[in-house]
This record gives sequence, structure tokens and C-alpha cells, in this order.
Amino acid sequence: MPMKISIVIPVYNEICTIEEIVESILRVPLELEKEIIIVDDFSKDGTRELLKNKIEKKVNKVVYFEKNMGKGCAVITGLKLATGDITLIQDADLEYHPDEYPQLIKPILEKKADVVFGSRFIGSHRCFLFSHYLGNQVVNFVANILYNTTLTDLMTGYKVFNAQALRNICIKSNRFGFEAEITGIVFKMGLRVYEVPISYSGRDYSEGKKIKWTDFFVVIWWLLYTKMRSVGEVQYITLDKLAKRSMRYNQYLYDKINRYMGSRILELGAGTGNITCLLVKNRELLYGIEKSQDQLFHLLQRIPESSIFKVVHCDIEKDSLSYLKKINFNTVVCINVLEHISDHEKLLKDVFGLLPLNGRLILIVPALKGLLSRFDRQLGHFRRYERKELENLLRACGFDVEKTEYFNFPGIISWWFNFVLLKRNGFSSFQLIVFDRLIWLVRLLDMFFKNTGLSLLVIAKKGNCAKG
Repeated sequence: MPMKISIVIPVYNEICTIEEIVESILRVPLELEKEIIIVDDFSKDGTRELLKNKIEKKVNKVVYFEKNMGKGCAVITGLKLATGDITLIQDADLEYHPDEYPQLIKPILEKKADVVFGSRFIGSHRCFLFSHYLGNQVVNFVANILYNTTLTDLMTGYKVFNAQALRNICIKSNRFGFEAEITGIVFKMGLRVYEVPISYSGRDYSEGKKIKWTDFFVVIWWLLYTKMRSVGEVQYITLDKLAKRSMRYNQYLYDKINRYMGSRILELGAGTGNITCLLVKNRELLYGIEKSQDQLFHLLQRIPESSIFKVVHCDIEKDSLSYLKKINFNTVVCINVLEHISDHEKLLKDVFGLLPLNGRLILIVPALKGLLSRFDRQLGHFRRYERKELENLLRACGFDVEKTEYFNFPGIISWWFNFVLLKRNGFSSFQLIVFDRLIWLVRLLDMFFKNTGLSLLVIAKKGNCAKG
């Protein structure tokens, strides 16, 4: 089945240009199937009538607003209707040229980028108003400071997305603040952004230019607001922070389990790859299972598939794992996943059936029932575990328990204070940075406090006495 590109065109009072833009898009030679979506933002100059009488039959979908909602709202509406693998935003005027689509989508097709910005300042362009140029430069400067990047054209009308990158993005700005907000979200999510040069035929106000000087302050406000707020789901935000701020802690987890692992590993709940990127080193084979399409997308950006690493889109709670038995895994790794499963006994039995004799299950779970909090539930946790309870559960499923060990003793105080006492909704980046810098102290204290900790490690084996 051929890939599809969805072209979203927000329209407001563009009777002189909308037909020419649509014809230009239809003429562009692409190997991708085109889906054209027009959203009319309550035009009053005859654009609506032109769309209904002449253009509707040439495109896939036209949406008519019953009142003026703003460019951002029109774009968001179009993005929600898009069904393509790639989504491109196209202004309805003649400032941007559809014949440049091939160079805009090339980095995405080559899997080098998740998002492409067409930059007016690194390509050929008509000289335009200095006031607009100066405003653009200030906006770019502020964005680059806030998001630590080198963007040259935040306000470009050409923004192209791998459609998967747009899943579950929450956009709040209805007007020109959209450009700043979507840019901030893209960089906060750690997406790979490319800029490519585009030509630009800028208009002045006599030719229909709509942006006003007051929009400069709107854009700055949305850049700041997006920097301060959380974007995405709680699970993804937490995993993203752990990836960026807790590399030493991830290494600590890996060090605890490394000596128990074999060469052919199945990781249940790979997430965005915080531990996967360590597991893949020096292995014969590693499969990562993940049910979230969003997290799977980010996992593949960090670790592309290869002869050693494969990903499986699968819901381990609902789908059978038996078909994976033929791959002959000797180790199943399940790090901070079992607590997300409502019927954890069924999953453990499935894993038992998957492993060969002497195969190992490596489990890390959140410990201590008394610490169960609202934040646990936001993360999708059904429970926290006590040592004896988990040992008994594993034995009931047929496993021999080789080792159980509490760890991260200092984390008990931090978790209780933040989530049980203060009922917060997550760790701050500062807290994670401090914690990560003090991992040496966590390692030291864990040598003395072995009977309790924030997390619990269990090594279980399918031994000679195993049932089934």
C-alpha cells in the first residue's frame, strides 16, 4: 500500500489564490498518494462559495467554520482529520511553492527526521519588510535560547511532520501562537528536526498579509508558556525525564541485572528505550515489546531496528506471547512493567511457557504497598509489591526464585514526601538531576540497607522442578 501525504490548508479570505494553490498541489509529481484537506475559517470574501462550487470536488475534504476561530484552530482541525503517513501544512496564499514538496518530505522519507521546517532565510526569497525580518530574528533567538537549538525560521508556513509524531499532541493556541506552541512541543518531545531551504514570495499588507505587530508578543508568550508546561502523557513525560536526567540511575539498574542475563533477550514493555539502549550492547538478539504506538515511535528513533534488535507492537496483557517461543529467548526482562498489568499472574504464566528450561525472568517492580500514591495511578500502576508476596506469586506460576533484593533505600523518603505527603504529579527535572548525581550515595546505602527500598529486584528461573 503506497504511503500517503496529508496536506492541510487553513483558509481565510483567499479567493484570489486558493484555486491556484490547489491546482499547484495537484500538479506536484509525488510517489505518495495525496490527501488535501481545506479548513475555511469563516471567509467573507467569496472564498467559501468558490470552495463549494468549484474546489470541493478536486480535494478530499473541506471543513467550514461557522465563525472565525483563528489559523491555529483551522490547522488543528485539519491535523485531526489527516490520515496520511506524512502531514504538511500549506498556507492558502502564494508565498510558498508546492513544487518544493519533494525536498521538504525527503528527510522524513529517509528516516532522518521526524519534523521538517522549510526555512525562508536559508533559501532564495523575495525581499520583504525589515520589520517582519527583525521580528522573525528575535523570535528565533528567543526560541533557540529556550529550547537549546539553532532554528532559523520558527514562523515558516511550511512545517512537515511524520504523522506518528503528532499523535496525542495537545495544542491549545487557536491563532498565530500555534506556530510557537507546536515548535516548542516538537523540541520538548525531543523529535528530530531538520530545516531545508525553501523559496519565499512574501506579500505586503496591500497584497493580503494578515499578521500584525501584536502577534510578535503572542508568539513570545506561547514560547514561554510551552516551555513551562508539560506536553504529552504522564507516562511519556516521566520516561523522557528519566532518559534525559537519570542516565546514572538507568546504568545502576542495568548493572544490577547484567550478570544474570543471557544472550537472547525479550524485553517486556520497552517504553522509549531507557534500558533497551543498554540491553542491546553485546547481545546476540534483543526483542523489545511495547503496546504504546507513541512510545514505540520514540523507541525506534533512539534504536533503529537491525539484525540484533527487533521491536514488536503488542499488548502483553491481552495478546498471547506463545508465537515468540520459536525464537528461543533465554532471558525475559521486565523492568517496571508488571505493576501496570491488572492480571499479573496470567502474564507470569505466559512468560513461564515462553522460556526454555533454565531460562531466567528478571523483574524490577516498585516496592512497599504503603507508598502507593495518586502518582502511581497516573502512571498506570495497579499496585506496589512486598517481597514475600511476589516470591509466592512467582512460585505459584512455576518459577524457582533465585534472588530477591530491595534497592534504592533513599528513594523511599523522596517518594513519600513528594507523592504521599504532598500528592505531587511528578518529579521536577531539578530533583532528578540531583538524585542522579547522588547515585554513588544510593549505591553505598543500598549495601547497608538490604531489607527495604523503593524498588524490588527478583531473579526467577525455570528450573528442573518447574511445573509444566
